[in-house]
Amino acid sequence: MPLQTYTCGSFAMKNALSRYAVSCFSLCCLGCAFVALSLLTAAASPAFGQDIVINSPVPSGSNVHGNGQWPNGAAPFNGDPNNNTVTVNNNGRVNGGVYGARSSIAGMAVTGNSVFINDGSAIGYVRGGYSGGNGNAMGNSVNISGGSVTQDVRGGWSGSATDNIVTISGGSVGGDVIGGYVTSGAGSATHNTVTLSGSPSLASSWLYGGATSTGTGDLFTGNTLNVQGVSNVRVASIQNFQNYNFLSAFVPGATLIQSTNPVNLGQISPVDGSGVKVALSSGNLPGGGGQRFYPGQSMTLINNTIGTPASMSLTNPIVRQGIAMLYTFTLGLNAAGNALIATASSARAAAETKSLSEGRAAALAFTNQGADHAAGKGMQAAYDSLNLPGTHWGAFVSVDGGYSTIILARMQICAARP
Repeated sequence: MPLQTYTCGSFAMKNALSRYAVSCFSLCCLGCAFVALSLLTAAASPAFGQDIVINSPVPSGSNVHGNGQWPNGAAPFNGDPNNNTVTVNNNGRVNGGVYGARSSIAGMAVTGNSVFINDGSAIGYVRGGYSGGNGNAMGNSVNISGGSVTQDVRGGWSGSATDNIVTISGGSVGGDVIGGYVTSGAGSATHNTVTLSGSPSLASSWLYGGATSTGTGDLFTGNTLNVQGVSNVRVASIQNFQNYNFLSAFVPGATLIQSTNPVNLGQISPVDGSGVKVALSSGNLPGGGGQRFYPGQSMTLINNTIGTPASMSLTNPIVRQGIAMLYTFTLGLNAAGNALIATASSARAAAETKSLSEGRAAALAFTNQGADHAAGKGMQAAYDSLNLPGTHWGAFVSVDGGYSTIILARMQICAARP
């Protein structure tokens, strides 16, 4: 019987083909249809996990959105944006705003988005993540290592804003720096973090852990300010931080943060009634940094403060400098009650410093024992071998043994100044 031909779409098959070949062909057709449907769906859906890189000026008045149109992040933007990234490099110019992601749909969550501002860039304002209405901006971040931002920086902005991070290690900011921002309502801006390092210019900036325009929610609980390796940073003010962490080179009489306007240290958490907490450390600085403290000397952590904290604790009172020195600090306000200061109450050598001398002490003890034996029993044995009757030379052997106990006294730092 002659072979017969069946037509399917634009493909021709002969009945001599096996059922397996027909099945494979059917799967291929279904796969093509699925891929086509996926492409159509992707074209109609908002960006998810998109990377936008700006290397040149964008049109005047335009904003950049991590979930906007690729490649420049222009509008429109829709849906539930997550895990987008915007990077503005040296020649990037955005006189509008830069958003890690933005949604104007009420109630949408904006999470895990990031903005990176690098040297040479010029930006109007920055938002790690923004969602209109009663949504949640959570886990977004802004990282500024250079360039200039003329207006404010907000890690997250929505009906509630939690766990957002703003890190500034260089460049300049002309407006406020806010970890989490709530426009209105009872939403909270809590557990946000602002970190300062390097040499940023922030003289006009109010630093907020949480902020709002007309909201009534918690703006204080769990918000953290990290000050890492900087000194004499000037800011307009600091507000709504429960945790202050200082990792800096310590210099007696120095001021780490100078604030033009009063800094309120008397805030209380509406969640558990706890107050401000301060941590002090220099353990991770290269070489320890700073200068030697003597007991009684102090350093100003923040000047121009108001209020007495209901609960303040120095969570790390012992500070290491380099490998040798350990200082014990106490925390409190100065005599005038308008500055947060850390005062060295004691100074001592770290226990590990004894390892520097233990090896040398053992070697020195071995050398001394050998010298004592050579000068004593060894010389006597040599003399005795030469004084045997009828000999003018002789061989000798001298053996000795013993043990040494080495006691190393711990070094103490004199409290009196030279």
